[in-house]
Amino acid sequence: MKTYTVGILGFGFLGDVHEFRAGYLHAGNATAETPLKWKLSARHGGGVIADLGAHIFDLIHALLGEYDSLFAAARIAYARRPSAETPGRLENVEAEDCVKIVAGMRSGAIGTIEASKTATGTEDELRFELHGSTGAIRFNSMQPHRLDVYDARVADQPLGGMKGWTAVDCGQRYPEAQFPGPKFSIGWMRAHVACLYNFLSHVSSGVPGEPGFEQGLYVQHVIERVRESVTRGERVEF
Repeated sequence: MKTYTVGILGFGFLGDVHEFRAGYLHAGNATAETPLKWKLSARHGGGVIADLGAHIFDLIHALLGEYDSLFAAARIAYARRPSAETPGRLENVEAEDCVKIVAGMRSGAIGTIEASKTATGTEDELRFELHGSTGAIRFNSMQPHRLDVYDARVADQPLGGMKGWTAVDCGQRYPEAQFPGPKFSIGWMRAHVACLYNFLSHVSSGVPGEPGFEQGLYVQHVIERVRESVTRGERVEF
């Protein structure tokens, strides 16, 4: 299987990435009253590993390259939930609401990845942080217009100098779908518009786009390894 190692490992001020933390958090399943919709149904391929995990697995792969191993544990918050089709009837829940993963990358970096729909207080929160030998970055989708950057090489004298975390504007700083312009605050829809533009423009031109089918296949491979680790209760390798 062809894989993509397009990560930012060793790029610029980060140096060698030692560790990372990443997660995609929702709160919709936090109470027992949430009905058993298809995304909570194992029969329909539901559960957070595929639903939310796919996004964060793909992002970490894009940032840091290929996975080497992982250990995962998952939890079903409530064994039974109300039926979405038949009010008053309870149905068994077979798909996980939350998964926690310790992942090792081929680069040598190690980190944690989580996906959850029981994280009370969150809405649609995708976040990550990378810590390298000479710098760090962190991002939270609930504040999408800013990327926090820390450059350890910046002078800390006199009086602390300019060393510290810096907020960098990152809204619409990419070539596709320049509407609205980069001076306007970024929103949830803008990235989706850019994604659709990228897909449709490649269909129109007949030129294969990236990421493509093989990247999607690789993410599916990660999903299956996570599920395997949960089922076996042990570390799995790639």
